[in-house]
Formats: sequence, C-alpha cells, structure tokens
Amino acid sequence: MKIRNLEIQNFRSLKKTDVQLTDCTTLIGRNNTGKSNILHAIRLLLEGGKSDVKETDFWEGGVAIQIRATLDGVATYLPLSADKHRSKIESYVSGDRLKIAKFYGSADEDPGKIYLINPKSDKPELPTGIDAALKQILPEPIMVESLADATEEAGMKSTMAVGKIFAKVVDAIGEQAKPELDKAFEVANSLLNVTDRGDARVGQIRDIEADITKYIQQNFSDCKALVEVSLPTLETI
Repeated sequence: MKIRNLEIQNFRSLKKTDVQLTDCTTLIGRNNTGKSNILHAIRLLLEGGKSDVKETDFWEGGVAIQIRATLDGVATYLPLSADKHRSKIESYVSGDRLKIAKFYGSADEDPGKIYLINPKSDKPELPTGIDAALKQILPEPIMVESLADATEEAGMKSTMAVGKIFAKVVDAIGEQAKPELDKAFEVANSLLNVTDRGDARVGQIRDIEADITKYIQQNFSDCKALVEVSLPTLETI
C-alpha cells in the first residue's frame, strides 16, 4: 500500500500543500521550508491521536488542520481487517484506491479519528468502529531524523526509528533463515561446547582448556577451567 497523493492544510508552515508521491519521493529545499513538516503530517495522519497536536501546530488559529491522502494498492491489505468492518471499507474503495483524512480543530469532525472519503460525494465519513479497523491495514510510518551517529540510533531498541526498521528486517528474513541457521548453530555448538550429548569439541579447544586448567591448579587444585564459546543470534548476524 502506498500514498500517492497528500493534501495538507493549516499544519505548521504548510498553509495549503498538495504533494504527488512516487515510489521514492525526494523533498528538496532550504532549511525551514516545510520538508520535515510533510513527513510529520504523514505520521500524524496514520498514527496521530487527539493529544498529538498543539496550538503551535496550527498555521492559522481558528482554522482546522486537514490531512488527506490517497492510498493505492488497498485490496492486498483488506484481509488484515476484521470481517465485520471489511465490507464497510470496501464500499469506499474505488479502483484499488482509498481516500482517508484526519482533522484537528474542526467543529464537525472528531480530532485524531481517521475518516473515509466517500468516492461519490468526496465527503469525509466515520462509520462506527472504522477508525480502529483502518489502523489494522494502514502502513506504519517510521521517520528517521537526521543522525550524527547512526550506530547510536541502531542500538536495537524497538522504540527507536532504526530499531523499528531493524526489527522488521529480522522478522522478514527470520521465517526463511532461522530454521537453517538453527541447524547450523546446533552443529557449531556441538563442535565448540560441551552439550547434553557429551564432549565432541574440536581438539584445539580441549587443548586450550587443559592448558588453562593446568595453570589454575598450580594454585587452586580443586578448580577446573571450562571454555564456553557463545554463538551469535540471528539479530547479531
């Protein structure tokens, strides 16, 4: 599912902006011209709540913030929605496209709720329970801010932007790679460590262990060294 058209009104520095999006859209402009605000608007549309907008987010006070988007490729993701809501969503799909909107500061629309745009009347509508149902099929926006050091951001914390991307990559490759890696790790573990099946380690490791034990027992006769090799996880790889 992809956003093909984005309309933003009265949000931060964007009085009225209409953006046509491709598979890879590049925003070019001077600092403080609204590039990041377009990205913030997308995130606000897809996952923003009632409390995520402040007074300073309004370009003009007393005028509602409106964010609208046209989503392409909706049919592929409709099965993710609950059965009781799927038919409602389908009635708003036209040519595999769905138009959604979100409003803040409007007297007629609930703030933070995702509205469906009626393809016939072009008016926003909010069928019962549709907001939660839409969140099941809409993409998750991940915004990576400018980084001075990407390694800090990639610290594998699922709350960090790069960490979220990393988790999704691991999930995607894990289904295919993990079974084969588990087999390889099992073989490697038996060659490097003592297992429940006994000691089948390579000779060099046992030799190192014996040497360490010999030196330790010169001072502590009851002690014995055990070399244990930690294997990497799928995440580490």
